[in-house]
Amino acid sequence: MKTIAGTTGKPLLSTVTPFNLLIALAFVSVSSTCSANGAASRSADQSIETQLQRFIEEQTSQIPGRIEVDVGQLDPRLNLAPCGRVEAYLTAGTRLWGKSKVGLRCVSGAFWSVSIPVQVRVFGSALVTTRSIEAGQRIQHDDLREQELELTNEPGRPVQDFASIENKILSRSIASGVIVRQDWLRAMPVVQSGDQVRVHANGTGFSITSEGFALNSATAGQQVRVRVESGRVVTGIARPGRIAEIRL
Repeated sequence: MKTIAGTTGKPLLSTVTPFNLLIALAFVSVSSTCSANGAASRSADQSIETQLQRFIEEQTSQIPGRIEVDVGQLDPRLNLAPCGRVEAYLTAGTRLWGKSKVGLRCVSGAFWSVSIPVQVRVFGSALVTTRSIEAGQRIQHDDLREQELELTNEPGRPVQDFASIENKILSRSIASGVIVRQDWLRAMPVVQSGDQVRVHANGTGFSITSEGFALNSATAGQQVRVRVESGRVVTGIARPGRIAEIRL
């Protein structure tokens, strides 16, 4: 189950965001505010807080696992003009992951833009090796175990489910106790160099089958060169079952 909370475990923003942060966003001077304006100030602050919370929840809604969010403070020396409506945003190409920033800009009543530091921690299961595995070796379920960790602390993208390792090999050797990363996985070849393969040549209304030997290794969908019985070399698409498929 995914939960979004501050480090105290209490509701997001109500505990991790100081209320004076929200006051700084909407008003320049507290000393010039009368009691009637004070009520309006509190209403505006609550609106900004709700909007910021909703924005963070929307941006993290598709992230699996348990999530903790800490929201920082603006520079207290900032003097921002009064604003009728504030909009939250992320800089293009960024996401809420680890140390991040959420931008706030005034879109009604003034022209200013500021950013707030946000720390997003994501916790979830990842697969860890139970023994040393050599590069090029097929990964088995017994080679791995599940372990919960902070995913946002890990370089690269950890493998989180056993389905991801089906018919995969490692591109590098790794020791026991290492978190397996997605970019270390490679599809297992369906044809190995030197394998005897069946060549299926298909055309409109006909099909020819012959045999030969693969001259290179290939995963499913990759090109494979095959020397057929006549000595001629043909190129086809590698398919499971040591098959080279040729479309005529």
